[in-house]
Amino acid sequence: MESSTKAKYIKAYRRSVQLYQALPALVAFLVVPLFFAAFWVSESLAFAWIASAISAAILLWRWIVAARAVDRWVCPQCDLSFPKKVVWWRYPPRNCPHCGQQIIPA
Repeated sequence: MESSTKAKYIKAYRRSVQLYQALPALVAFLVVPLFFAAFWVSESLAFAWIASAISAAILLWRWIVAARAVDRWVCPQCDLSFPKKVVWWRYPPRNCPHCGQQIIPA
């Protein structure tokens, strides 16, 4: 794989991983203020609940899509998928666990 293609590959993979890791926190920090804001504006618990439930459902749906994208990534060297259980402090790992080739430059 060419170095520019590999760099784009790694950048897209990191973006998917960051999205996968950040969306649950975003849901938590967005839904509560959205609920209170909708309740304050409309003074209706039903409307506030619906507004926060819809936004949470959309963000969680995107989180599931990101999780599936992370699960489908493979090593650009050996074309084997990364292990499903993330045991590294840094993801994606610097070296492929299967072939040992360097994935991310130091």
